Formats: sequence, C-alpha cells, structure tokens
Amino acid sequence: MTSCPTQAATLAAFSSTLQSGPVYRKCATMHARRCESAGVCHTTINGEHETSKPYEAGDYLLIGTEGERYSIPGATFLKRYDAAHPADADTAALHAEGFRKFEATGRVWAHLLTEADVAAHFPGGSFMASWNEPFTVHAGDWLCMPHPDGGECYRIEAGAFASTYRLDGS
Repeated sequence: MTSCPTQAATLAAFSSTLQSGPVYRKCATMHARRCESAGVCHTTINGEHETSKPYEAGDYLLIGTEGERYSIPGATFLKRYDAAHPADADTAALHAEGFRKFEATGRVWAHLLTEADVAAHFPGGSFMASWNEPFTVHAGDWLCMPHPDGGECYRIEAGAFASTYRLDGS
C-alpha cells in the first residue's frame, strides 16, 4: 500500500516553507452559490478526479477557472470573497443553477511543488485532506496555506493557480 500522508503531516512538513515564501492574492472573480442542502462535490480538473468533499447546507459551491467545481464552508467563503456585492452569472445556465459572481479577497502563502517534493512527501501522488478523502498532488502544482491564518493546506492545480493567483502587491 502506498503512503498517503495526512493534511496535518503535510502542513507540518511545509508550514515553515510556506510561511517564509511569498504571499499571493486571489485575483479571479468566481461563480459561487450557497448550498441549500447537504451533498458531496466530486472535483474533476482537466479530466482527472482531484477529490470528493462532503458539504453542508450553508456551504458554498464554486466553479474554478478551469471549470472545476469545489465546495468550501460558508464561514470560509465569507472570509475569502466579497459576498456583499455579487454580480450576475455569465450565462443563463449558471444563473438557473443559482450561481452569481463574487470578487475574491483571499490571500495565500504558496509553494510550487517540485518532483523532489512529490517524491519525498507524496509518494502515492496524494495526501489525505481534512475531510478524510485523498487530494491529488503533482509536481508543478501549488501547495497553499491561507494567509495570515494558516491552519490548513490544500493543493491548487498548476493551470488553475496561474489563472487565479498573482503575487500580492503586483
């Protein structure tokens, strides 16, 4: 059986590297909708299953820049997006699903994962997310931790990071 480190182990291994690196701001406007009932979001990006995550009523379902859908807790959404000023969805289909567009306000510390990082820390190509499901990891992806709060880490696929984040202050 291939090793799948926990999020806590991943955070312990990378926390000081992340916190000593640059801060990035999320600059993309995202489609999001508040979930009315509980469910499970299966996140697929570029045809690859990334993770599955349960969500509760009051959490938010988002659509990323690469078309991937993912969920975040309601309190996290309110910290990382301007919920007071949503805009209309880009399409009638998204509007019909209840999506609106929200400006991001979140910032992260981010580390570009190398082949050596993946070989040393993620030999099975994933880590166990806080919701107890594997989270896919590849060299070239970014490992991120919320700035300034920390406390968690997550992977952002390389293309999604490139189209979503910029160095803070740029």
